[in-house]
Amino acid sequence: MALPEDSPYREGPEIEELSVSARDTLAEVDDARLPEVAQQWMNEHPSSLDGDHVLDLVKEFVALARRAKESDQLLYCWWIPG
Repeated sequence: MALPEDSPYREGPEIEELSVSARDTLAEVDDARLPEVAQQWMNEHPSSLDGDHVLDLVKEFVALARRAKESDQLLYCWWIPG
């Protein structure tokens, strides 16, 4: 459904529904590979976060995806374009 031209929701943060395959891919990552995934993320998306913080984030994302998969729920991403 398209938003009206004068809608205040046409600008600003957006919510994106992740695909079931994205959820399942995250949910199925072997715990032994989490440090490797965190390192790959740091290589592809440089930030001021250190390796331990990125690893913690990866663990949280994977745990969230596992809970969502177990309860047949979807994942959503809130982001600000630009």
